[in-house]
Amino acid sequence: MQAAVYRGRDQIYLEEWPTPTPGAGELLVRVRSCGLCGSDILKIVEGKLPPPAVLGHEVSGDVVAVGEGVTAFHPGDRVVVAHHVPCYTCHYCRHGNFSMCRFFKTTNLDPGGFAQFVRVPGPHVHLTTFPLPSALSYDEGTFMEPLACCLRSLKRCALQGGDLVVIVGSGSIGLLMMQLVRLFQAQPVVVDLVPERLRLAQDLGAYQTLQAGTDPITAVLQELSEGRGADLIIFTAGQEEVVVEALTWVRDGGTINLFAGLPPARLDLRTLYHRELTVYGSYSPSPRELSQALTLLAAGKVQVKPLITHHLPLAELPQAVVLARQRRALKVMLHP
Repeated sequence: MQAAVYRGRDQIYLEEWPTPTPGAGELLVRVRSCGLCGSDILKIVEGKLPPPAVLGHEVSGDVVAVGEGVTAFHPGDRVVVAHHVPCYTCHYCRHGNFSMCRFFKTTNLDPGGFAQFVRVPGPHVHLTTFPLPSALSYDEGTFMEPLACCLRSLKRCALQGGDLVVIVGSGSIGLLMMQLVRLFQAQPVVVDLVPERLRLAQDLGAYQTLQAGTDPITAVLQELSEGRGADLIIFTAGQEEVVVEALTWVRDGGTINLFAGLPPARLDLRTLYHRELTVYGSYSPSPRELSQALTLLAAGKVQVKPLITHHLPLAELPQAVVLARQRRALKVMLHP
């Protein structure tokens, strides 16, 4: 089969890769769509992942073969599959830190979704493989995993109706976050540098949009919140100076969610202490959020079609990375 193979920093080549064979309890899935995620891009451009590797984890496709003992799925079934599975028994899982589970970190599809076929291991078949609802296309189904990441992140911060939430970055993740914030009955304010993305955020229901470097963000947030500041700041993008500036955006006792893999930043710990600010990170979901996210997508409560800007074959994965890094693409779908 063909796969887009990572061979080192900024090195992706279309190559022949062994087609996996499903064992007992496993599936073989023909990949129809795989979304390009920011974490894929980071691995490609930073070159810290040992090569060779096939990336891609936002996967939808068709079951083409089932291993012995599989009864829940059959050849021809349309499915969406996620790449990590918690053990549910370790210390981390018992505390709800599923993405910190050591088993979770070792599980994966074989290979990644930037290939024509993937083998779905048994634990994934049981916990992170779902029938793709008829209302959803393959492209829409791939949003299950990123939407689930956003959903778990918001569930961890005790968001209340009417809260003012600032979302820094209106890429695909920021726009998914924004729509979920609305479902939580809170008020999303989207901050970005790119006017076109801010217009899309407005079309999708943003309470307010602000252009970084142009609009007086702190003053506007003070006005919107009766002088308190935002209840929650969510970083889906940003640089050190923006993270530091966010301390002037958030209210006393408020929360800062580091959703993106941001560069190092110097924060005054005395400010965090005296103002009782909470800073937390969140990046991956459990199977529960995967199921909930797929339900939201099937019900049409989160719109993802407007986020898809490019459809490319596997051979053009390097170009997809360039488009995303230059902010010329919002969400790229790869089609093996």
